[in-house]
Amino acid sequence: MDVSFGARWHTRERLIGPGVGQPALLDDSGKPAQPVTQDEYVVSPFVSVTFSTDLVHRWIRRAF
Repeated sequence: MDVSFGARWHTRERLIGPGVGQPALLDDSGKPAQPVTQDEYVVSPFVSVTFSTDLVHRWIRRAF
């Protein structure tokens, strides 16, 4: 069994406006404009647990 941990650094889009449920902003021609978003950097921690399938196979073989 192997337990490892770390952090992943990535970007994601964050909604600036209008918020969910609010009316869309209109452009100069009166058509709804795209929502305003901004890229932000995010650090996401993680924990990973892995195990060997060969070890499980040996346990099963030993049990029977």
